[in-house]
Parts: sequence; structure tokens; C-alpha cells
Amino acid sequence: MPGDVPEGEAWRFGTFKDPKITQEVKFSGERRRCKHCLIYKPDRCHHCRICKSCILKMDHHCPWIMNCIGFRNHKYFFLLIIYSMLCCGFIGITVFETIVWSLEQEMPISHRFLLLLCFSTTSIMGGLLVMFAGFHTMLMLRGLTTIEFCEKMSIVTSGTCCKYDLGVYRNITAVFGPRPYLWLLPVDPPVGDGVIFGKQARHRADNDPEWT
Repeated sequence: MPGDVPEGEAWRFGTFKDPKITQEVKFSGERRRCKHCLIYKPDRCHHCRICKSCILKMDHHCPWIMNCIGFRNHKYFFLLIIYSMLCCGFIGITVFETIVWSLEQEMPISHRFLLLLCFSTTSIMGGLLVMFAGFHTMLMLRGLTTIEFCEKMSIVTSGTCCKYDLGVYRNITAVFGPRPYLWLLPVDPPVGDGVIFGKQARHRADNDPEWT
């Protein structure tokens, strides 16, 4: 699951103990409230019309996995891209060796065609995945989501930092988790609750080691 808004009266009626728990507001200055789910939205939370729910730290809705990418599955989505790139690289290298071998051996034309088709398809998919991974890596290093990138192009083009940018290392841990030796494994999700971000999250994490 990508992460849903916590249940309770606070998010249903806006009765927060900490009035600064949300910083993002509407143009009118009011707190953001979802007219579909009838709940107040945490920062970086958006409503997905396909999933019909509000998603914590929503990045985008992915048609390939038929699910939203949010706070709790962003790491696994990233790993899916990385693993897919590695698979394309492995297939491309091994198939290319077979193609070279087929030039020196007798085999039906259909076999050579299938080898070239496999290599071409793998090369195209691998190239697209490299560009896709590069784009999402850029967003991660800047502390942005895809939605924020589209909404706040002025931040990206000007080179200024967004308010959720905690520095390169902390931005990576916000997606891949706190332990670098587990970054490339589908375990050890990022620390936090998907509600508090930026300097608030950093202050809470530094003062409460058990905060998850």
C-alpha cells in the first residue's frame, strides 16, 4: 500500500493538537481538505481519482503496477526500476554474445530474427528505463515528488531548494531507508509516518530514535 491518511477525529474534523502539523494551505489560507474523502490532507498528500483515496506523499499513479506510488511503496517502485534495468542489461549482454556467435554458425533465418528482435526490444526498454531512473533520481536528490515537480517547475528551473530538501544523504534515506547497506534490498523502509516532512521530520527523528 502506498500509504493512507491516519484515521481519527483529528484528520476528519481538523482538531489537531499541534496547529503546525500541516504547512501547506489553499490559496485562501485554509487547510487543504479532500472533498472526496472528507478528510484534511497532510502535507504532500493528494487524492487519486483512480484509487479513490488520499495517498501520503503521493508521487504519481503508475499504470504499470496499477497502484499509486506514495510514502510507503516509493522505495519498492524505485527498486523495480533498478532491477528492471539490471535485467535488461543482463539480457542485452547475453543476447548480443549469441548474435555474434550466430554470425559464425548455421541457423534458420527466423532464429536470427528473433535474436535481433530480443536485442532491439531490450535495448529500447533499457534506454527508456535509464532515462526514467535518471529523472526519478533527480527528484529524489532534490526532495521532490513527480507532482511537486509538475506543480513547482520554478523551483526546479531556478535551482533553489524546496522546503522538503534535507540534503542529498537525508533525501536518499527518506526514500530508501536509514541503512545504506539495505538500500538495494526490498526491506527496511524509510523512517517516519508519511505525515510530517522537512525540518519537522528531521527534528523529530533526531530527538526520537523510535519514531517510525
